[in-house]
Amino acid sequence: MDLRERALRILQVRDHSCEELRRKLLARGLGPEGLDSLLEDLVRLGYLDDYRFAVQFVRERTSRGRGRLRVARELEQRGVDAELARQVLEEVLPDQECETARALAERRARAGRSPQSTARFLASRGFSAATIRQVLAQVFPDD
Repeated sequence: MDLRERALRILQVRDHSCEELRRKLLARGLGPEGLDSLLEDLVRLGYLDDYRFAVQFVRERTSRGRGRLRVARELEQRGVDAELARQVLEEVLPDQECETARALAERRARAGRSPQSTARFLASRGFSAATIRQVLAQVFPDD
């Protein structure tokens, strides 16, 4: 199977960032010869698009209750440019982060969890300290 065919098979499963696809192809023992030109061709043909990947990734991760900080870190691990990640996070998450954090905190409050436990949980999900303070003040007003 040639390099192009292998790349297209990987992209059939899901979108990848350019760097993520590069790493996968190299990890499968395929040499770097022609890899850059292949990736450029795939971008030009629309099979590979870091912006599209980042938007889809952010939506999927936030729908699972992940916060901005964690999603940004995961995008960085997948090779998405930091500026592009910041732009996509600003476009996709303007108000959604607080709503997601509040829904998670309310569910934990109904289950009898403490504000401290909820704060640790939200931090582990990648929510910022400011978002956590705001949400805890709304969900646990007496504490």
